[in-house]
Amino acid sequence: MKKRLLPFAMALLMLFSVTNVLAETTIPVVEEPVTMSLYFVYKAGGVRPSENIMWQKVEEMTGIHWELTEVDASEASEKMNLVFASGELPDVFFNFLSMSQIAQYNKNGYFIDMTDLIAEYAPNLTRLMETSEAVRGVMTLPNGQISSLVWTNMQIEYGSDECPLLMPYINAAWLDKLGLEIPQSFEEFYDVMLAFRDKDPNENGEADEIPMAAVSLNDIISVVGAWHGFLIDNNTKAFLDGDTVIYVPTTEAFKETIKIVAQMYADRLIDQDIVTLTGNQIIAKGGEETSIYGTQFCSGNAYWGTHHSPEYAVLPIYRVYEDKEAIWTGRQYANAGSFCITKNCKTPELAMQWADLFYSEEFVNWYWMGLEGESYAYNEDGTWNWILGEGETVTDVRNYKCLQSLNLGPSMCPTDWFKINDPVESVVNADRIAVVESAPGACRLALPVMYYDDNVSKEISILTTDLNAYYSETIAKFVVGELDIDANWDEFVNTLNRMGAEDLISYLQDTYDQNHAA
Repeated sequence: MKKRLLPFAMALLMLFSVTNVLAETTIPVVEEPVTMSLYFVYKAGGVRPSENIMWQKVEEMTGIHWELTEVDASEASEKMNLVFASGELPDVFFNFLSMSQIAQYNKNGYFIDMTDLIAEYAPNLTRLMETSEAVRGVMTLPNGQISSLVWTNMQIEYGSDECPLLMPYINAAWLDKLGLEIPQSFEEFYDVMLAFRDKDPNENGEADEIPMAAVSLNDIISVVGAWHGFLIDNNTKAFLDGDTVIYVPTTEAFKETIKIVAQMYADRLIDQDIVTLTGNQIIAKGGEETSIYGTQFCSGNAYWGTHHSPEYAVLPIYRVYEDKEAIWTGRQYANAGSFCITKNCKTPELAMQWADLFYSEEFVNWYWMGLEGESYAYNEDGTWNWILGEGETVTDVRNYKCLQSLNLGPSMCPTDWFKINDPVESVVNADRIAVVESAPGACRLALPVMYYDDNVSKEISILTTDLNAYYSETIAKFVVGELDIDANWDEFVNTLNRMGAEDLISYLQDTYDQNHAA
């Protein structure tokens, strides 16, 4: 652990030396400065890379200067289409490419295959690909080529690719007041929710407790569905069961899940306004001084306000049917769409050497945290804190002294990120580990990340628009009791099939087979 801060110049010399060993790449990358062109999409209304201190320092360190085309994310799709139509391509597209665009422009010959470049000039990325199946899988096109690098947005502290998307929390303060333990099964959970409803655990003399909270009905359905052995993709409503893609809303398992959710709603375990309130309105209700939520299904225990965070503990992942494996909503770990080298690039090997630095230990710290002693400092116990100047906020530091807030390009989330000494983030990181350890291997995506043919992507978009509108309207009516589930379910399923659910699954299955075969 570093005990003191070094002057900037000395620090750079030390970091150069360390990075040379780690990255097997000479710093600077070139003996004489080189300029290449880069298309960079920054967050809507956010900070441009040319305004970012760390971006400027990395250019100085590497000797590679990027002639930037800076585009606001709100205009990116339209402007990017014009660039491709013109044929006047930059050397590199830094970020913001969809998987369909990557596949299409690889097919058209606009993006080069980087497989051999990675093998020869990217030792850090090669090591990451060897240790993470998710990284290798998301980078590899169905034709076996690679036209995009990757960024990882999350990594459990002890090195697993697993990370829960929704976190299951229970109000431990209420459990203590009622003399109850954390429920260890779905049956015990239901009994505890009834006790939360009836026994005034917030001790205000009112029947205002809402046992189950989430920002949407879809999240409640996702949680109950996971406990019953399936996940549901938010866009397509599909789930990969083994190697078979199924359309969840037309299955018997989903029907039984909706019956359970409807019973929870009838039993007043779920917010009675969940189908009419916006997510922000639900959050506002839970943020009042008096606690009203018994469980939370959200991204972290500060979702409803940090003043309530200490009240909550992590629930285990339940498995209702013993013959089914435990399953839970996972977060997409590896993401394509970064650093696509075009056919116009005259020095692709230099571009690859530059990008590979962001998969080395020191550079990923610079990307996410900035420079030690300038934007952050280690503590004696191995944790770290942001360094804030006068009038400076954490947002300012992350926007101007790190690269992560610009818009994610090639990088991996550093191990040290999870050692931040922050009362919110450090607790959430520990909670994520607790969820994963309650059921190792349970976290996964409903559908794997896949590359879609451009025409298939358009057809899926058309189908899901109509299907999802009908699904949302009808499921809400089932849950609140406006429609009888048993009497109207067959009509629901038949309508979905008439609207193209079977065609949607055919597209998804064919795409999965093509991607899986690679």
